[in-house]
Amino acid sequence: MLAASPYMSEEQDLAARATEIFTMNGGSWRDYVVVADIVPPRIVRTSPSIALMDVPDPALAQACSQFLAEQGAQRFASFDDLKKVYGMHHVGEGGMLIYESPAGFYRVEHPADWRVCRDDNIVNLLPPQGSGEVTISAFEGGGASPLALRGLIERVFKTYEVVSSLRATSQNNWDGLQAEFLQAVDGGFRSWLVVGACYRTVLVLITANDTQEAMPSYRHIYEGVLNSLVLSDPGGGQGMSGLSNRANEITRANAGGPRQLPVRMQWAARIAQFCR
Repeated sequence: MLAASPYMSEEQDLAARATEIFTMNGGSWRDYVVVADIVPPRIVRTSPSIALMDVPDPALAQACSQFLAEQGAQRFASFDDLKKVYGMHHVGEGGMLIYESPAGFYRVEHPADWRVCRDDNIVNLLPPQGSGEVTISAFEGGGASPLALRGLIERVFKTYEVVSSLRATSQNNWDGLQAEFLQAVDGGFRSWLVVGACYRTVLVLITANDTQEAMPSYRHIYEGVLNSLVLSDPGGGQGMSGLSNRANEITRANAGGPRQLPVRMQWAARIAQFCR
């Protein structure tokens, strides 16, 4: 950390310290946003995971906010507004963290040492061992049913070896399907645990994948995360068909952005990203 210079004013020193905070260790101001409804403003890191930045010095926190404003960083009026875009965490039983999706379509529990990252319209939950991940995608639209899920999952995983075929499952408040597949990758194999869930007009695809060697050791953890899934329907459960102008889950595209596609087209495009 920079030491105060006798040739700097207090304001200049704070500005220099703030600059260093956001550029040290290869970091970038683009990984931070400001919540401005509190004095001093709160700084939130959005990558590689969502976390509140601890700045105990109010003057330094204000300098950090000013630096980010000068760079053009995103500002939110409140934590409620931040949650609408990034989702938020709170602590569940046993020290597990509960991730709530930005649009309120689902929540899921994961171990506290896992990271949460966003890759376009996919949420990734990353365990510390680094070889696997849980991926989640969701949307709201007409045609939400186990039958639609079956067709989509069969198409996406049609080139994978079936370890356990699709079968009906129910957890918490949703009905759906689950299966297990094996994927040949770079001379090895990856195991995939796949769950498709539907509740009223909401569909969620949640998967866990890891190397074939690592999966037996972590399987119970992955299954715990997948089985913790709870869905909700912020739209009140009124069915929709065809095109919808409701914001896309995760990407939060609004009326000025791309419109939602019909359910089968949207899912085919979205869940194909799981097979990168």
